[in-house]
Amino acid sequence: MAIYNPTVDLDTASSDELQTLPGVGKKVADAIVHIRDSEGRMTRELLTQIPHFWEFEEFWSMVRFSANRKRRKVRVRLR
Repeated sequence: MAIYNPTVDLDTASSDELQTLPGVGKKVADAIVHIRDSEGRMTRELLTQIPHFWEFEEFWSMVRFSANRKRRKVRVRLR
């Protein structure tokens, strides 16, 4: 049985680390990693769209999103 880690970062955690969260099994953890890698980061909205993700209020106090997210630079050309 995995031990709960209150500092699980959804933007950097491995599948194994994500599985330490209550209600997150291998399929959900792998989906989080796949979506995060595809999108560049994980958001609450993306997470709640994962099939079989069981959202409960306490879950959000058990996770965090990286403060050091890479932001995409957008160049705007003025004419």
